[in-house]
Amino acid sequence: MAKLFALLTLFLAASCGASKTAPDGSSEGKLEEAAQKALGDDVLYQPNATKSYMLCSTSKVEDNVSRVVFIIYDLNKNEVIYESTERIRKVSWQSETEVRADLMTGMPVGEGTNNFYVYNVETKKKETSPNLNRE
Repeated sequence: MAKLFALLTLFLAASCGASKTAPDGSSEGKLEEAAQKALGDDVLYQPNATKSYMLCSTSKVEDNVSRVVFIIYDLNKNEVIYESTERIRKVSWQSETEVRADLMTGMPVGEGTNNFYVYNVETKKKETSPNLNRE
């Protein structure tokens, strides 16, 4: 019985992470519609820890190079608050309120030497030379 409980707990923990389906709730239709409009099919949905924002991303092939395109969706306001325009290699939540986007090699960012930027969902600002001590 203990092994079954442990297996069930592991399954539930794994399913709480990123998924290919939008979360349940009244905003599901609006979220899926916005994600499909901006990104097309095969969208990966990643909520922040409090599930107030959703990072939606997909891979696209452009000039024979695969890149990530993403949007950030405010689940409380039911609206897209950010849409990527850069050539992104990888995107993920860095903290509860910050999304880190790693740029493709060779894409300079501002005057710094960092090859990524951080977007803050609360301030709606993109920091191109983030404090490296926060990583």
